[in-house]
Amino acid sequence: MKRPKQFEIRPAHVEDVPIILELIRDLATYERAPNEVTATEEQLVDVLFGERQAAEVILAFEGQSPVGFAVFFIIFPPGWGGPGFTSKTCS
Repeated sequence: MKRPKQFEIRPAHVEDVPIILELIRDLATYERAPNEVTATEEQLVDVLFGERQAAEVILAFEGQSPVGFAVFFIIFPPGWGGPGFTSKTCS
């Protein structure tokens, strides 16, 4: 009998930044825009884990291999009169 695949979904940690950047680059390549990625690991550390955190990331793994991510961040559309929430799911 075939063994079921093991999946894990968890919040990203600062040590996951190289994985996050790799997934961002993979997505850009898939979307035929690999040259559009200008982010660096240092920038991601700052925006995701710095003093003024601007977004959160959740990672998905199949076994030990990263297979997807989702980015969550607050937005403030003026017409809403308050903050909103949005996400970008990528796999």
